[in-house]
Amino acid sequence: MKSNKGRLANFLNGKGFYAALALCLVGAGTAAWVVVDKTLGSITGTPSSSSSQSSIVSEESSWGFPELEEAGTPKPNVEVSSGSSSSEQTASSSSEAQPAAGEVYEQQMLSLEQQTSAFALPIKSAEVFNQYSNGELVKNTTLDKWCTHDGIDMKAAKGTDVLCVADGKVSRVYDNGIWGKTVEVSHENKLVSIYSGLAKDVAVKEGDAITIAQPIGKVGDTNLAEAKLESHLHFAMKQDGKFVDPLKTMGKLK
Repeated sequence: MKSNKGRLANFLNGKGFYAALALCLVGAGTAAWVVVDKTLGSITGTPSSSSSQSSIVSEESSWGFPELEEAGTPKPNVEVSSGSSSSEQTASSSSEAQPAAGEVYEQQMLSLEQQTSAFALPIKSAEVFNQYSNGELVKNTTLDKWCTHDGIDMKAAKGTDVLCVADGKVSRVYDNGIWGKTVEVSHENKLVSIYSGLAKDVAVKEGDAITIAQPIGKVGDTNLAEAKLESHLHFAMKQDGKFVDPLKTMGKLK
């Protein structure tokens, strides 16, 4: 016993004293840190550092950095549309809306036939020997002066039937002091056909509805403005009140 006590006394008197002192300081520091940490937590209401760190990690995983879902994973009650089907439907509808080249050609030909068949010549198989001058001055041999020729002259013997060029309504029947017996027929799109140099007895009156190729009257000799020319019909057309080329308007140009 005396030997053990002597050894302990020698240890404490030597280096052991400093080692024991160091252990005491470490223990005291640890106890002081724990007390201070708990005291601050109770004052500020914040959890201790160990619990706060775990809370931060938990919060970050829940909303700070949300969990990433695997790409392409379908969600419940959500329909997944296919882009390829939409494009196929669009291409199909566009192809159905566009007619084939052959159909387009047939439609164009039908439209052209309907347009040209909507008019008939006022004199069947007649020769046009004086054309529409399109506002240019030409020599009138009967009046011996230069003037515009606002219609066409169609060769025809006296008594030849004069036909209405299209469906319409007789708007005027009158005697013109220069152009002779004249009938005007109003058509669609503000188009008016004018027949001059007719025989005095005409087959229509103002207000009559008239159809294409229906007789209006006969070629006469009442056209004093062109009396020196061979027997003919002077035929003119107006569009919106202005003279136009009759053959071009009817699609009868060759």
